[in-house]
Amino acid sequence: MKMVTREMMEVFDDHRELFDAHTGAHGERHVFDVFRNLCSDTELRIEVAWILAYCHDLFSGTNENNHEEMGANFVELCPDEFIIKHTTREERVEIADAIRNHRASRNVPDSPGSMTLQLRSADSGKLVAINVIKRSIKHYGSGTPREIAENVLQHMKDKFYRDGYLYDEFRKPDNGFIEDLETYDLNAIEELVVAG
Repeated sequence: MKMVTREMMEVFDDHRELFDAHTGAHGERHVFDVFRNLCSDTELRIEVAWILAYCHDLFSGTNENNHEEMGANFVELCPDEFIIKHTTREERVEIADAIRNHRASRNVPDSPGSMTLQLRSADSGKLVAINVIKRSIKHYGSGTPREIAENVLQHMKDKFYRDGYLYDEFRKPDNGFIEDLETYDLNAIEELVVAG
């Protein structure tokens, strides 16, 4: 598990007054939950995961109805030293876009594996099938694309499908994770392996 560094905590402390204005749902604990989810379910660099975690709801205590736009503008137009030090201009644009569109209620379409989708899933605490598959591909990274795909599919079945050890945990009416995961057959997973 990636850990929060002293530098990250200093950035958090610099913005503490904004977090203190939050409702319970968007306070300090939520930042750390989102960070943990991003680190466990994505391949984002730790600094990018931290920026997404602390900026996506940074202004919800100030303006709940438009906090995502304010957070995106903060990252893009007046970033703090941590953001400038750890990101390129292009990354800041992508991070801002993810923050701007992280609310599911905005109904903005996103491509599988996009930073927006990763942030949405980390924010809601839900697993996203393509992210889990991509992590498994990295884990089973040796062999032919077909062999890797076979290993990943078996791993998904052992873990999440009927009789899998996490099946009951993720088979919930509001989740949709299992249903989404089941749309990835061997050929679809092999295509992801080949695509890298």
